[in-house]
Amino acid sequence: MRCTYCLGLNIQKLIDHAEVEFSGWYVPKISFYQHYPSIHELEKSADEGCDLCVLMIHAFKTSRTDDHRYYAREDSDLLSAIKEWVETSSIRISIQANHIYTATPLEEAQMLDLLQISAGEYQETSSDPDESYLQEPPTVFLQLLTPLDRPLKLGRYDIGRFKTDVDLGSDSNVAIAKNWIDTCAHHHRGCPSPDPTSFPTRVLDVGTVEDANCSLLIPKTGFISRYVALSHCWGGPIENVLLKKTLAEFQTGIDWDDLKANFQDAVIITRSLGLRYLWIDSLCIVQDDRDDWAVESTKMADLYRNAFVTISATSSPVSSHGIFQTPIEVENPGPPAVDICLSSDNRTTVSVAVFSQGDKSKVEDLRWLYIYSPLCMRGWCLQESVLSPRILHYGVSKIYWKCSRGFQSADGALPGNLFPENEFYPALSSVLYSDLARDGDSSTIVPLNKRMLMDEFYELVNQYTKRKLSYWVDKLPAFSGLAQKMHTAIGGTYLAGIWSKDIRRGLSWQKEMTWAKHALTYQAPSWSWATTNDLVNFTNPDSFEDDENLTLVESDVQLANENNPYGAVRSGYIIVRGLTMELWRTLGTISQTELESTTDFGSAQWDEPIFQGDSHGLTMRHICEVVDAETGEQSFFVEGINAEYRDMLEATVAGLDDIESKSYTVLLLSKASPTEEDQREGGHCIILEKQTEENVYRRVGLLSLSGYPLTRFKGWKTETLKLI
Repeated sequence: MRCTYCLGLNIQKLIDHAEVEFSGWYVPKISFYQHYPSIHELEKSADEGCDLCVLMIHAFKTSRTDDHRYYAREDSDLLSAIKEWVETSSIRISIQANHIYTATPLEEAQMLDLLQISAGEYQETSSDPDESYLQEPPTVFLQLLTPLDRPLKLGRYDIGRFKTDVDLGSDSNVAIAKNWIDTCAHHHRGCPSPDPTSFPTRVLDVGTVEDANCSLLIPKTGFISRYVALSHCWGGPIENVLLKKTLAEFQTGIDWDDLKANFQDAVIITRSLGLRYLWIDSLCIVQDDRDDWAVESTKMADLYRNAFVTISATSSPVSSHGIFQTPIEVENPGPPAVDICLSSDNRTTVSVAVFSQGDKSKVEDLRWLYIYSPLCMRGWCLQESVLSPRILHYGVSKIYWKCSRGFQSADGALPGNLFPENEFYPALSSVLYSDLARDGDSSTIVPLNKRMLMDEFYELVNQYTKRKLSYWVDKLPAFSGLAQKMHTAIGGTYLAGIWSKDIRRGLSWQKEMTWAKHALTYQAPSWSWATTNDLVNFTNPDSFEDDENLTLVESDVQLANENNPYGAVRSGYIIVRGLTMELWRTLGTISQTELESTTDFGSAQWDEPIFQGDSHGLTMRHICEVVDAETGEQSFFVEGINAEYRDMLEATVAGLDDIESKSYTVLLLSKASPTEEDQREGGHCIILEKQTEENVYRRVGLLSLSGYPLTRFKGWKTETLKLI
């Protein structure tokens, strides 16, 4: 049964309205399909059996997201909130494109796959015209779906995404994965050859689908074949791992029941793809042999780089969880999908369905997985993802693909806001895959751009520091595969996370959040970004070309294991020569009057607080230069705080007056010359704390000087310092 309003609805009518008025994710104000005059009449129609009205009411009833914070409270669903708070709840339907960004015009939409259902009109938020803005009506979405073997098109638009099987191990998902792999392996000239140039020290021989168990294979010298690698979260200790005492036993066979769920599923996937060899770290590296781990960890880059395909257990938090999961919509599917016609002339239908848990914001996509999934929060995963030329991602409800040609989703989602951003590194790829070019055809590899390669390195460090490690001692080892592959192209010496060839920019890392506290257990020298487990980024690179500002005189890094020059370190120092100035860090105040007569030259970004409970308060802190009144020569910098901020601190922090001012040394990294975009002069410096040994310092922060005349650097002192 279907009501009159729903009988009159078709996709072409919605497109006609969109061509009059459309803006990505915004509810149209004037051009839409008018449905029932109120939410009450919509609910009545649903109660009387209209199948499409049932879907709309279900979407309102099951939505409780922050998108509707003005209407729904924690104890109220959106349907109840609309009835209680919204005066005019006229139901209006429009069409949207899931893959586009907010405010995108219709011309950029290639696929239309959402019904946008709003209840009510735009409302003024205030009677004051200067403060008011238009607030959108409460809105929910239904999805448009079509069978995988029947893609739909209306005019220039694809209509609906493909229905997918939530059983990730199903024959249909295996067929999708095989098609992706085959297309990449045989038709993507821009992707590396699928044939490896090296083979792991050990792999699992998974046999065929008829085999019950698998075994550990130690191949003979020269053996080479296509193999699969697994990227996964351990999530804690794993009982059955490769040990010295089980090395011979595993070669005889590994019982199926002794494999964790993730490993069982990885074996099933490998077999279903028609492949025989699978590499899993816990089963292919001897876990109680430090020397074996040290040797094998140096091979990580080549191991993932040469894998035919990497299985990414993206949504699995622990090894016992399993790659194949049962999404919530299987247990609570909601009302069944219904069909609507493409147009009054074209009776072909497209399915209209609810979202999982009734809410579009909770629907899985690869962009969300790259930000929030367990695996993509794991430090080791970054290099595994970047180094792998082909990745088969397993989410909760869908499978996904990544190769150098881009992302794909089993439901046919198009590029845009459903896929990750900044996940491709062309300069690094030209380094990684130069020897894997198809048939020796290097034209498929982008020529190396060293400046771009360094930019990608610093972007990777930023991405890496967003992730967590089970053992922070792995800070450098978990990044070592990337550093190893970049080294030949960059040249020079790798110094515990930074490059001697780019020492000024390498030293310029800074906190991205409140602090970049140095780890209590030694991980790296104080001047390396690896000394902190907080998020860091790097300053603008344009001013780091001139090497006269700072010279690397000498360096020494003592490795924890000589077999891995990119891994953990026991100690390290660099000796540099450059311009210095004294800086006092104080809780003394600088009044507004003083600020008007004294130039504020920027801000100091301290790695750690000066006292417990300190907040960064950058807007309340000022860097000023003290000048000798008689000679006019610069004496030192001082970081003072705004008097208002001091008053606030006194009210909240005990013992503030007992915190003494402290002297530091500022070391110039680079000068910032005026540009067309920014006419201000200045410089980037690191802040150093003197140690008991003469001329030995530790890094404690970064100083950005803005509006500081370059001529004033002539008053700085040239020194040679040892940084540890």
